[in-house]
Amino acid sequence: AEEASKMGPWVKLAEHLGAFVGQLTSEPILEVSILYNGAVSKMNLEALNCAAIAGLMQVTNPDVNMVSAPVIAKERGVKITTSSQDKSGVFDGYIKLTVKTAKRERSIAGTVFSDGKPRFIQIKGINIDAEIGQHMLYTTNEDVPGIIGALGVTMGENGVNIANFTLGRADVGGEAIALLYLDDQPPQPALDALEATQLFRQIRPERVWKPRLHLDQGSPIASRDRVGRQPEDGRDVLVRNLLDATQDDDLPILVIEAIEGRPDALLDLVA
Repeated sequence: AEEASKMGPWVKLAEHLGAFVGQLTSEPILEVSILYNGAVSKMNLEALNCAAIAGLMQVTNPDVNMVSAPVIAKERGVKITTSSQDKSGVFDGYIKLTVKTAKRERSIAGTVFSDGKPRFIQIKGINIDAEIGQHMLYTTNEDVPGIIGALGVTMGENGVNIANFTLGRADVGGEAIALLYLDDQPPQPALDALEATQLFRQIRPERVWKPRLHLDQGSPIASRDRVGRQPEDGRDVLVRNLLDATQDDDLPILVIEAIEGRPDALLDLVA
């Protein structure tokens, strides 16, 4: 599946975008808007939507997966809208995810470079060029001197090694963000120490969530008894493919192919 192979990095990006915003949002999500720009707008948006919603919901529901996420979101009354547009700006394509709660709106955008690696290109309207790391620390603050020093000193005093970091700001003296890449998750004392400086408006650890199919025996799609029951509609093949999937790099491609082949049957399996 040539399209599935090409889409793999974009599926991962969509899930990373959803997971990042999901870890920033503590209030119930009411609306999700997903914008596909440029080259990615011509891809299978159904699969990308599933990945983004799965990433978004994994924080509050760790068992959610790329198959069940849209169903659960619908049950919770989350309004999901998708739009696409031709290439605009310097990137060949990008995905922008915006979530709305009763109190606020948050957005994040990302793209996939020629090396196949997804990257964040915008957070809260602030342009950045940020890799996606396993353990990240996201902070927001007013653009004033001393922020980098406070981050470095506080992490160092608490035994946390900073592998890299990315900074961005809306304007001179305006809102600024920092994304630190750490060797491990920061301990709570380190977060408390940052809070005590009173320099930061928001301090949030961010971690990468791996795609899940949650194939436990209690799952609606986990029973091998269902395989072969209805061979006339292809569900036996679909279920067996999902059962054989593991949490490796082939998982997004398997899900894409399943969604491309029989989206209605796929959703019906988890309904």
